[in-house]
Amino acid sequence: MRHRNGQLSFSATDLSRHLACNHLTSLRRDVAFGEIKPPPPYDDPRAEVLRQRGLEHEHRLLDQLATDGRTVETIIPPDTPFSHRDPVAVAARTRDAMRRGADVIYQGCLEDDGGRWSGYPDFLLRVDQPSALGGWSYEVLDTKLARRAKGEALLQLLLYSDLLAQAQGIEPELIHLALGGGGSENSFSFRVAEYAAYYRAVRQRFEAHAASPPDTYPAPVEHCGVCEWKQTCAARRHADDHLSLVAGITRGQRARLAEREVTTMAALGALRLPVSPRLDGIGVAALARIREQARGQDQARREGRHIARGRDWTRAVSGFLLESG
Repeated sequence: MRHRNGQLSFSATDLSRHLACNHLTSLRRDVAFGEIKPPPPYDDPRAEVLRQRGLEHEHRLLDQLATDGRTVETIIPPDTPFSHRDPVAVAARTRDAMRRGADVIYQGCLEDDGGRWSGYPDFLLRVDQPSALGGWSYEVLDTKLARRAKGEALLQLLLYSDLLAQAQGIEPELIHLALGGGGSENSFSFRVAEYAAYYRAVRQRFEAHAASPPDTYPAPVEHCGVCEWKQTCAARRHADDHLSLVAGITRGQRARLAEREVTTMAALGALRLPVSPRLDGIGVAALARIREQARGQDQARREGRHIARGRDWTRAVSGFLLESG
């Protein structure tokens, strides 16, 4: 996400990350407007390993396309840092390759007419479907190391196809995803029309959030494991004594407790049981379990020790259940 020429500009990554964590959208927007600074770079050796594996995956696909007799035109080397990429120039080179009818366009760039949205699809594949370009058009193929198609990956492909439709005057029929593992059994195609409504809804929510961001909180999500903001968000949760710090508690349980104004680990640990009226969505045994877990963690924190789990914890929960009948 960038703030340029008096407006915010977005990438496919912004859209997919919004699906993973809407708080991340708020953070990236604040960075774009200069209201906060991005976190310092974190040298994660795992990220470099994944990047190299991703390149190897792409190169295997390049070799397969060459074996199939297709010529590949590379627009920009894949190892070029994003900070060194000029989306306007790269998009112009991509459009030129499309007009010339290149079989495969590798590492190109697509932009919308207003320059607000841009994306870097791995491959554009020529198909025999007439368009404004001539007797051909293009469809998007992306590579992912994941073993299954995820919503974030589909969103990226759908955005690329939307931008591609503007460039060639016709909506692509299909989007293609080559997942990790190699082989045709790990290649999947999806009809754009079947997912277009989903894409438009997510994009509309994202643009509304970017225009007028709501209050968001850095609740833990799956994306935290690979997010550059994970330390910042974790520090916020610890400072707030957030319920997510309680081991084993679920998102739904946190939401039900918040409805009763129980929003911290300490408050949950001090909760008197049984609760009246009973909490919807949290059974008696589950509530006892997370209450005892919170109580033990809070006590261990105040005493500066690690919490002991095992028989003592099990006996405490069992005792409560017997007492509550």
